[in-house]
Amino acid sequence: MATTCDRAFNNLPHAAMFPDYRPTATMDQLRQRADLLRQTRGFFDRHGFDEVQVPCLSADSVVDVYLDPVVVDSAPLALPTLQLPNHLYLQTSPEFLMKRLLAAGAEAIYQIGPAFRGGERGPLHNPEFTMLEWYRAGDTAG
Repeated sequence: MATTCDRAFNNLPHAAMFPDYRPTATMDQLRQRADLLRQTRGFFDRHGFDEVQVPCLSADSVVDVYLDPVVVDSAPLALPTLQLPNHLYLQTSPEFLMKRLLAAGAEAIYQIGPAFRGGERGPLHNPEFTMLEWYRAGDTAG
């Protein structure tokens, strides 16, 4: 059943350019995701963690042979003031950069953010996804 928004959109001249403008997630799913993120951040906040955001784009790639990084050509970025390598990599995980923060003195940190992996497509895989990663100096796995 067409909604008022659908009817209004379909009457616009550019509607033919965007035959299906709707997201793949429902609004209910997006609200559930937002609630989950709120609860997750609350948990880490209550336990003394600081939220960080490390860069997604890096000149270095992962060393894990089982992860396939997404390669980005740096030329279209057109950043004349920076000497960039020809190719950059989208992070497969924030692990390395977060561990650098620990080495620099961070005590308890977490990140909820995008990660990218090539070669893992399927009904339950997407090249871009949200990853939660956390570290606390001195913690053990047990």
